[in-house]
Amino acid sequence: MCQVSRLVLSRPACYLRQLPRRSAPSDRRTTRTPAMQMLSPPELAAQRAGISIEEAFSIDQVNLYDRLGLETLKKLATAFYDRVYADTEDPHFRSVFASSPKAVAIRNNYEFMAQRLGGPPLYSQRKGHPALPRRHAPFDCSQATAERYMQHMDAALAAVPEIDDDARRRLHSYFRHTCYFLVVTQEMRQSMQRQAAAAAKGGTEAEQAQAVQHP
Repeated sequence: MCQVSRLVLSRPACYLRQLPRRSAPSDRRTTRTPAMQMLSPPELAAQRAGISIEEAFSIDQVNLYDRLGLETLKKLATAFYDRVYADTEDPHFRSVFASSPKAVAIRNNYEFMAQRLGGPPLYSQRKGHPALPRRHAPFDCSQATAERYMQHMDAALAAVPEIDDDARRRLHSYFRHTCYFLVVTQEMRQSMQRQAAAAAKGGTEAEQAQAVQHP
């Protein structure tokens, strides 16, 4: 049974975390610089979303497809997209979904979620690998879009009574993390594009570094 794998992308050097300084051995006189370790895109997305990486992947600790079933996932997708397509308060957010008829968006969503939650690979059988960053590349995946998405998704999660509290918490964390995963990967892609453009124009190393550090 197919599971959607965690995606790991290359990331620019601006996404770093500083680890605690280790004490130098007593017989060495040199000063050790702080060790640096890059955050992976999933880790950075969790940080930006304000959740732990464990919460982000808590849906993998249980089989929510077996617990909820396909019909409940259809109800969730319908409740979510009913709200999205009726959103008249945020025209920019609504425009992100303008290229897909609502019925198509609903089907894509519940088939993907069935697969992601441990059910049959309905989405991949019909459309191939989900490849979320690539499929969302043409759209605005900004922080504002992520927060508006979550506003509608949280309302949809609350509107489907078949979803118990534990499943609702796990799904909230999953959706929030996924939203910010798309934010992070889009920012990284745009940053690398600017760096490549600066290099093509003969920019200095400092200018190229600045292009990376300001997504």
